[in-house]
Amino acid sequence: MTDTITNHLRNHLLQSLGVPTGPVRRMPSLDELRAMQGSERFAWLCKNRMVLGAFRYGLLEEQRHGSPYDNIGSAVRRLELYERTGNTECLCNAANLCMIEFEIGRHPTKHFRAADDGIHTEKKR
Repeated sequence: MTDTITNHLRNHLLQSLGVPTGPVRRMPSLDELRAMQGSERFAWLCKNRMVLGAFRYGLLEEQRHGSPYDNIGSAVRRLELYERTGNTECLCNAANLCMIEFEIGRHPTKHFRAADDGIHTEKKR
């Protein structure tokens, strides 16, 4: 009886704080997560656009020696275009532009440092 009352009180307090209660869900293994947390179709479509882009913009390797393109500004414009039109090709193009910037970006303090900066995706209301 005490265990039931204790669990009831604990669940009530947690729910009032907005903490989910109930059975604990087992997280998949890291290998399972790596297989699940992505989209092969999206990656395939992005890669195809990079192949076609080689004909239009040149090889990525060639751009390492000086790219005349504004990758960040172009990526932002593609995201804005996606919001207006819903054309998911814009998402592939934006992702590719971000990847190119990651690889050959010219930002003066370009670096990679994994951190939880407190900026997270917001839920729609």
